[in-house]
Amino acid sequence: MQPGWMRLCVFLAALELVQPLGALPLEDAKSALARADYSSALPVLRGLAEQGNAEAQCELGAMYWNGHGVAKDYDEAVRWIRRAAEQGFPPAEHDLGISYRDGLGNAKDDALAFEWNRKAAEQGFAPAEHNLASRYMGGRAVPRDETQAAQWFRKAADQGWVNSMGALGIMYAQGRGVSASTVEAYKWLTLAAEGMQGSEREKMLAARDQLTKGITPAETEQAKQLVQSWKPIGANDHAGYLKR
Repeated sequence: MQPGWMRLCVFLAALELVQPLGALPLEDAKSALARADYSSALPVLRGLAEQGNAEAQCELGAMYWNGHGVAKDYDEAVRWIRRAAEQGFPPAEHDLGISYRDGLGNAKDDALAFEWNRKAAEQGFAPAEHNLASRYMGGRAVPRDETQAAQWFRKAADQGWVNSMGALGIMYAQGRGVSASTVEAYKWLTLAAEGMQGSEREKMLAARDQLTKGITPAETEQAKQLVQSWKPIGANDHAGYLKR
């Protein structure tokens, strides 16, 4: 009888014959994408995508959309993104909505753009929640509804989506879609500024400075305490942007 360690070595050697050395799982392929090592990521993502892995399909679609490691091809990008979206993968649903919105890889269709974006938003995907709020705010493919807009901005803001934080802060400052609140406005504008850079950050700080002209010291202290105690709810570790 073979010693235990020898049987283990034989077993591991057999595995190497089945699984090629250097084969990368999805997480390693995503790491390769992050460092722009597209030649390593592409075959792994393609293999997983062909097996039906929704996240791999979405990532492969993004590679074709951006021309990363492959020739830019919107039709091929949308083909893979659609397969992931039809499995209910929120980032792909969001991205498919973007393709309908922009008329790239699909005929431009704002109603379908809204529907796919809504599917992702209803699963708690923050970028889609923000886009849905913006649609309600501007009346794009839906009746204009500032109350709905504020509710969707709040869902994304609670997850730490900084653009929604800023929008929500301004809505509280102006009393649009929500009851006006200097405390809530100060809180959200401060949190937004902390997550932004450059001119966007300056806009948030300027809006907050304007707000402080009518806020009491007690309200300022309350708002600062809310900022310090705030923590995001949920997590979105996939940007879901075709142009990422």
